[in-house]
Amino acid sequence: SDVCSSDLAAVAVAQTQGEDSRFLGTPAGGFAPDKLNAKSWVIQATDKDGKAPAGDVLAKSHAYYVKLEKSGTLFATGPVHDDKGKLEYEQTVVFANSVDDAKKLAEADPAISSGARSYTLQTWEMNEGRVAVALDMSDSHATLIGNNNLPSGKVVSGPKQGTLLKQPLWIMHLYNTPGFNWPTDLLPRHMNRQFDLEKTGLYLGAGPVKTLDGKFHYGMFAAFSRSYDEAKKSIAGDPTMIAGARTYDVHRWDLTAGRIQVAIDISDSKGSLHP
Repeated sequence: SDVCSSDLAAVAVAQTQGEDSRFLGTPAGGFAPDKLNAKSWVIQATDKDGKAPAGDVLAKSHAYYVKLEKSGTLFATGPVHDDKGKLEYEQTVVFANSVDDAKKLAEADPAISSGARSYTLQTWEMNEGRVAVALDMSDSHATLIGNNNLPSGKVVSGPKQGTLLKQPLWIMHLYNTPGFNWPTDLLPRHMNRQFDLEKTGLYLGAGPVKTLDGKFHYGMFAAFSRSYDEAKKSIAGDPTMIAGARTYDVHRWDLTAGRIQVAIDISDSKGSLHP
């Protein structure tokens, strides 16, 4: 059964409660994601015949995603590598109101429209995650804080050597074990651990990835860790892994563009994540 899909009300990617237009953008495609209905979509693009697109195509592709970033439509994008450092695919998470809008965003990528890459599209229901932002009001300089319980907590300093992050970001895929009979207390224990890790700043986002017909594919976590082994250790300690209810794999995600917009109500310290 799909034990990940709606165990809790999904944290809406467009959790906006205000009407401040500073948090709304119009993507390059000309349609703005409705802030109450936008979903997050995972685009995984693979090089055709294992050959990287030409340099000019890659430059145009990056420029395209920077435009989406500035419009508030792009959550994050960048190459995904295995534990040996080999490129597997490019992963992009965008905000869109519908599957058609998400497809338009994917197919407008020059690397895809040129035929240099093919892609798959799925939804990602982010149920957990934490974003911490330090804003210097004197000059509007913002710093993204990741995994703030580690010495190297500040992870964003602008584009540098092809990545936005000083601290590695890892993608963890969780697959349900076929035929496993879940004990009634296993899911609550898993969720409680998720909430505990969320409070540490470990997870940038976590939740089920589904196919376009709504079927559960796998759980996906985007988490900060100092190394592959540390990331592997963190996910191996999940109660569902220990019980044998799930298996997992770990990949490094090197972000090259993306935007996270947060509104903070100073009066009560409540924050909202905006597309």
